Amino acid sequence: MLFDLMDKELKLLKMPVYMTMGNHEHVGITELSPIDNTNPDWGKRMYEKRYADRFYSFIYEGWKFFILDGIRIIEEKKNYTQGIDSLQIEWIKEELRATGKNIPIVISIHPPFINPHAMTDSKSRALSKSSEDIMGLFKDHNLRMVLQAHNHIFMSLFTEGIHYISGGSTAYGTETKNDGYIMVTIKNNTEYFKFIPTGSTVREAKRIINLN
Repeated sequence: MLFDLMDKELKLLKMPVYMTMGNHEHVGITELSPIDNTNPDWGKRMYEKRYADRFYSFIYEGWKFFILDGIRIIEEKKNYTQGIDSLQIEWIKEELRATGKNIPIVISIHPPFINPHAMTDSKSRALSKSSEDIMGLFKDHNLRMVLQAHNHIFMSLFTEGIHYISGGSTAYGTETKNDGYIMVTIKNNTEYFKFIPTGSTVREAKRIINLN
């Protein structure tokens, strides 16, 4: 099973690992799948049993991380769409009420809040109405970063005091300029981003990270 292989590799990391749910972590969400909601692993159940709640928060080195679930299942079609459900929205509100206004905040979500395609295509909308509503919940707090994915495009955008980072992809067939992953480091309360191309050795990755 692919998840067994991933778990084996994750154990090699000498650091805490916090998971964010993506669209490929949903079981049976395709019309070709014989699995339906009577299966104990259906939908989000496998992920939550194996890894973590589909949304949660934690504090690390004085920064607060909001891990969000941006996938909504369309059960009757065995498909999905992007969006954050009402239960999660109320949870975000409660979490923010208990969060100091000056605490640096990071959001991690799989479907992007800001569409990377909009950076090169004027016909693409950068921020959907639902994304605007979610971002509005954080307007009186110290939101510093949004870590997003899904489009297999590398994007680093800084606007209105917030970094929006899309991490590219290591999937087969990804364009060379997007083929890699992001290393984020925080030093002296300042965030730094480096794009690490797929296939880089540990030595090469360290050299890239240490470049000024």
